[in-house]
Formats: sequence, C-alpha cells, structure tokens
Amino acid sequence: MTPLVKVALGLCGVVLAGEAALAFGSRRTRRRELYARALSHARRAQVPLLVVGDPDTGFVTRFFGRDYGCGDVCTDITGCPRCPRRGRIG
Repeated sequence: MTPLVKVALGLCGVVLAGEAALAFGSRRTRRRELYARALSHARRAQVPLLVVGDPDTGFVTRFFGRDYGCGDVCTDITGCPRCPRRGRIG
C-alpha cells in the first residue's frame, strides 16, 4: 500500500469517526431529554415512572456514564443490579 493510499484511508476513518460521534451525541442527548420529560410528567401526574432497560448496560455507558436514571421502578430482561427498585422480565 502506498503512503498516499494510507493517508487517504486514514482521512476517511477520521471523517467516519466524526460522523459517528455526532450521531452518538445526538442520541445521548435525545435519551436524556426524553427521560427528563417522562420523569417530569410522572411527578406532575403523581404516578411512578417505570423504566424499561437497564441504564447501566452497554459499552458506551461504561465509559461515558448513564443517559437516564432508574425511575421509580426499573426492569430489564437481564435485571438491573444497580437500580434500587428493580425487576426482571421473563
């Protein structure tokens, strides 16, 4: 592989990584906003908030932290070991 091809492939990788980071950031922002809205609505309606999906699961969460909280009750197919009130589906 020539040096010019290596540089071109490297630049393509940087562009793709940048696009992925933008998509990743907007997804995390959307999750945070939706959780905040759901929590606010649950509090106003005086009903418990059920979260489906362990907020501590996933590769990204391990490095960047949670996108949303446990709510009043959290449930996941594998359980939610770190949530105070949790359940398991199945």
